[in-house]
Amino acid sequence: INFVTPLFASNGFDAPRQVIDVSGDGSGSADATAAARDAALAAGIDNINGVVIGGSASVFNFYVNNIQAGLGGFTLAANTFDDFAGVIANKLRR
Repeated sequence: INFVTPLFASNGFDAPRQVIDVSGDGSGSADATAAARDAALAAGIDNINGVVIGGSASVFNFYVNNIQAGLGGFTLAANTFDDFAGVIANKLRR
């Protein structure tokens, strides 16, 4: 989140919505991740969505509580890496 947020200001595109998608199979530091999420929203990012890979409820909850943000932000779960493509298709439809 910290890496990508400043790239929105210099990417040469003007978009009506700025959205960050984060995917992974683990969690990090809740304080650092929540701070990065909050800084991204303060910088004008509209939504941050998550896709959790693996069936871990604790990782899913970490994404919901520390990554997902903005009006309409969401977190989806892919139970296995094989399920990832279908979940991404679902995310794009949303």
